[in-house]
Amino acid sequence: MNRDLLFWSLALFFGASIAFQAIQRWTESEAIWVTLGLEAIVLAILIAAIVVVVRRKGSG
Repeated sequence: MNRDLLFWSLALFFGASIAFQAIQRWTESEAIWVTLGLEAIVLAILIAAIVVVVRRKGSG
């Protein structure tokens, strides 16, 4: 397995876990769709950031 792929997969997993836990705490009193919506947005941002970093690293 490619080491970079493993590293970025772990980074995404742990980053998302931390972010989702924070969102859960901050939106305790909100409706579930607010929590899920924020989690979806954060996940999209994490994935986009990793794609940008990997593409820049690959082209450089």
